[in-house]
Amino acid sequence: MLRMTQKDILQWVSQLSVQEQVQVAEKILANVSKGLSARITTSTRPKKKIARKRPSPYGMWKDSGFTITDEDIAEARKEMWGNFGERGF
Repeated sequence: MLRMTQKDILQWVSQLSVQEQVQVAEKILANVSKGLSARITTSTRPKKKIARKRPSPYGMWKDSGFTITDEDIAEARKEMWGNFGERGF
């Protein structure tokens, strides 16, 4: 297959009549338009989200080095709810 450079193509087109040059330009622009619209369509298409399994929060702190006991929870509840209802608004 013969490979033509841009310079070769321009020399060839310059030898054509004005009407033929316009026809060549219209065909080239039609091809460019198709290529651009295909590129725009594929680049603006929303990407599929990949479903990822979320880790369970139940084992989140297991390797942290501290533990929360039932007594700790009871003490926090007393601190939070100890004076509830005693203050006036």
